[in-house]
Amino acid sequence: MELSISRFLNLSTPLRLCVAFFVLFAAISAKADDRTAVEKLSVFGKKEVLPTRPGSAHVLTSEELEKFDFNDIHRVLRSVPGVNLQEEDGFGLRPNIGLRGGHPHRSKKVAVFEDGVLIGPAPYSAPAAYYFPLLDKIDSIEVFKGVPSTAFGPNSISGALNLVTRMNEPGVKLGINGGSFGFQKYNFSAGIETWGDFSIDASRIESTGFKELQNSDNTGFVQHNFTLRWDKYFVHKDQNLAFKFNWADEVSNETYAGLTDADFAANPVQRYVATENDKMDWTHRQLFLSYAVSPIEDLRARLTLYHHGFARSWNKLNGFGGTNPANPSAQIRDVLDQPALAANNYFYQVLSGQANSGVLDDNRDVLDVGDNQRQYLSQGVQTHFTYEITGYEWDHLLQLSVRYHEDQINRFHESRYYNMQNSQMVLNTGLAQRTTLLNQDQAQAITTALSYETTVGAWTSQAIVRAEDINYQRDDYQTGLVQESGDSFMAPGLGVFYQAFQNTGFLLGVNKGYTPVGPGQAADVNPEEAINFELGVRHTGPVGVELIGFLSDYENLLGTCTQSAGCLVNQLDQSFNGGESRVMGVEFLLHTDFKTVGMNFPVRLTSTYTQAEFLSSFQTLLPEWGPANGQIRVGDPIPYIPTFQTNLMLGWEWGRFSTYLNVNYLGELADQAVAEGRKIIPSRFVSGLAMAYQINPAARVKFRVDNITDERYAVSNRPFGLRPGRPLTAIAGFEYAFF
Repeated sequence: MELSISRFLNLSTPLRLCVAFFVLFAAISAKADDRTAVEKLSVFGKKEVLPTRPGSAHVLTSEELEKFDFNDIHRVLRSVPGVNLQEEDGFGLRPNIGLRGGHPHRSKKVAVFEDGVLIGPAPYSAPAAYYFPLLDKIDSIEVFKGVPSTAFGPNSISGALNLVTRMNEPGVKLGINGGSFGFQKYNFSAGIETWGDFSIDASRIESTGFKELQNSDNTGFVQHNFTLRWDKYFVHKDQNLAFKFNWADEVSNETYAGLTDADFAANPVQRYVATENDKMDWTHRQLFLSYAVSPIEDLRARLTLYHHGFARSWNKLNGFGGTNPANPSAQIRDVLDQPALAANNYFYQVLSGQANSGVLDDNRDVLDVGDNQRQYLSQGVQTHFTYEITGYEWDHLLQLSVRYHEDQINRFHESRYYNMQNSQMVLNTGLAQRTTLLNQDQAQAITTALSYETTVGAWTSQAIVRAEDINYQRDDYQTGLVQESGDSFMAPGLGVFYQAFQNTGFLLGVNKGYTPVGPGQAADVNPEEAINFELGVRHTGPVGVELIGFLSDYENLLGTCTQSAGCLVNQLDQSFNGGESRVMGVEFLLHTDFKTVGMNFPVRLTSTYTQAEFLSSFQTLLPEWGPANGQIRVGDPIPYIPTFQTNLMLGWEWGRFSTYLNVNYLGELADQAVAEGRKIIPSRFVSGLAMAYQINPAARVKFRVDNITDERYAVSNRPFGLRPGRPLTAIAGFEYAFF
């Protein structure tokens, strides 16, 4: 299979018909008398109203995102109920997001979109999302769970996110921020009204990092982002042409290695000498072209072409470099879990720079630093039709989406070997650099989603069905093996909302969740399937309340190996069956604004209770669930899903001044499912404060403190050792707008 832009011309029959319809729509629109302004790039249609949605969906508006001006998506999504987050580096560089008990690792159980198109580097052939859109260009965030998420794929059990990019108003805006740990942020944004609307966003964000190496090297990061958007309305706004170009890059001195329990207790932000060469370097490009048309009243259609490229190089400590399988090296995870054991103590001293290496037979004590180079390509063409009929006894909303998508990943992993000498990493020139992985995965997928929503009196119902046909191919360039596979499935969903009282209604929904088996998997690996249920009550008005219970009954839970979960090179990207599992819980949301003389006090409280457990007993080979051949038993927890979490935001808005306090509680996290050797990540409270003062219509000053109490807490024990959350951080900023 050849993956290239020319494949766009070889479309499926349904997609050819959709493209043909656009030509017809454009011709009709030129003569139509009734005009309808087509929407921007939000997934929600302009006439859809969230309070009466027959399912769970949330929107974080630009005003809400502006309150704290976070650069970390983890901190942003804490205010949405039902979201599971696993922090990693303290800055949100590699987000880990799950919804309703879906394992958050690398966000691979969530479908992530930007402006309505898939944004993952390779969402079908390699769904682990090492790239996530930078928040500086984002205007709003849409979160889908339950029935509304059925329309989005490929992975639809956990839910979906859509990030909507900003379209700037005319004028120029500059921003500068500085703070703890060498934090600096520079923003330039502009809006230009000429032949259409031009919008530009450019930013640079950097930090020297809060972690500490013995040689005092930088442990932080530098990110750049540039986004150009152009929108042009034609005739009476019944036609719209949108173009977007984005370029982003990052260099971050990050590592997967954490600390032993004792070292974490002594100084949680220290890093071992063996990690001093660890560095991620990536670039991302994006092209987006969309044409929307409304030929007659209430009929709208959009055709979108998209192309994304992502390339990364990640040098990081992988382990020790023993070359004799009969006398293997110690594993870093085992060493850091039990450093005092006689078999582990010497290796621990090498990692921490207390002992020199290069003295054991078979090179068992040399340090393996691997460069995981990967290149991704993701592109496609999609159509979306919306037809709405109103003014009769029944209201009808019909939506049809058809997408042709293709993506690929090229993996090229190399290992270099170092000795620890006098607390420094020294290249071992006697051991040759070695290629450990060289392969390519490809996927082509055709997705069709049909949604019908109707309102009759107090009843609103929505039926959705999504069908996917996927073809995979894996080429292993080291062995010459070529594997072809595929998957076809349908995922239906049905939701009902009943407006029992003027401001109060009840919702009920059921949908099928599905995660396909990726390329190159063993024949006995099954797709992930679940039947999801939700039942809740929603109250709107001055005080908004939502209470929803959810249940996901898994026929099979699917796990996939990554190095960030502790897998060895020979296991990477392998999938494993987890058997029957169950996730159940309750989501709660309360939001209101208390208004008094000249002042406003916004309040937003979210809480989530979740039970996520295996219902099968088996021996696991997936390190994410436990050690090799570890025994999982009925009732063992799905890792990194807290039983309880809650987030409270309290605000005070008075004229030009505003201040917001955010308090977040996250319950205990199980490090693995297997009881033997299981560690519990303790619960923690983390609070933040943000203040802003509008000096005049053009100028504003801001101040924010994260982790006010300087809480020392662990966020993960994967892939090896405890890693810390970010300590107390203060950031001040100034913005000026030229109108």
